[in-house]
Amino acid sequence: MFSLYCYFVQARIEQVQSDCAFPSDVIQTSNTHDGISHANDTGVAARLVPRALDPIIRDWILVKNSYKSRFVGQNEVKQWDLTKGTTDYATAQFYGCTIVVLLGSKGLGIAHALEGTRNEACSLETADMVEQKIMPLLDDISQESVIKKGGDGFAFIMGSTERINPGVKYLIGQVECDGYEVDYRFYIGGSKTPMGDYSEDFRGKLMVRVRKPDDIGKRVGYEIYQQSNKAIRLSFNTATGRMA
Repeated sequence: MFSLYCYFVQARIEQVQSDCAFPSDVIQTSNTHDGISHANDTGVAARLVPRALDPIIRDWILVKNSYKSRFVGQNEVKQWDLTKGTTDYATAQFYGCTIVVLLGSKGLGIAHALEGTRNEACSLETADMVEQKIMPLLDDISQESVIKKGGDGFAFIMGSTERINPGVKYLIGQVECDGYEVDYRFYIGGSKTPMGDYSEDFRGKLMVRVRKPDDIGKRVGYEIYQQSNKAIRLSFNTATGRMA
């Protein structure tokens, strides 16, 4: 009886091991791809990303899972000084929220403002809503840490409200007063994608890639991937702070 019991236990262990085996279409996110080198994420903390995904979506997932300090969640704001080399930054998925990306020759900041609760209007509906929901986040980004004095900054804003809306006009005016050229992009809000993070769908995903040279006076390059694998490209002269 005991030997029969051991037989069934061994068979169950083998079945569990088989069920837990990783499929061949999965890779560890510590891999290098598209010439972008990331620090390895090893051991039990290693994340797995389907190989077949678009490289930009894979990099977005990598930042979300393994580089939390460079990932901006809902109702969060973060800023960073530029580091040498190539670095990716990303936001949590958005389906009606307002995303503000501030770029310059010294650093960058990203704010992710919630669209509002069911009982509230969109954060971009009125100037008062912008003051309550968005400006407190932007106030946490130090202008001196992003652009040089007298330099030209660039602001990329995504919102689910048309540009003609009073709240949108107010936000653009406030950001322009801080020394940024503004590019506002309207997008249609919606529900989460069926497959979530691992979907090939680009909706709700934004990533900023920064390429900083070693030498002062060279151009620092920005690539903004907003719900697409096609980049919006910008560059700044690190010595003058001017857009190149």
